[in-house]
Amino acid sequence: MVEDHHQIDPDLQRQFSKIIISLICGVFFLMINTYLGVVLDLGFEDNNRIPQWQHVAFYIWFLLSIYLLVKFLLKLWNRNARIRR
Repeated sequence: MVEDHHQIDPDLQRQFSKIIISLICGVFFLMINTYLGVVLDLGFEDNNRIPQWQHVAFYIWFLLSIYLLVKFLLKLWNRNARIRR
């Protein structure tokens, strides 16, 4: 009987998937908030052209988005967490 040595262990495949999803979400989070904060200048309050409420809205968005990212990643990594004995 010939064994197929090219198959990945399902647990290892799940771990790789979690790593890839975490990296993609982290990079996406950084891209959006860097664009809003640095490129659109919402992260710096020294710009008089931008109203103060837009800076406050950006800070609220940033805190909310980082909370949701951490919550999602914790849920992702705690899902199917099995301890083998």
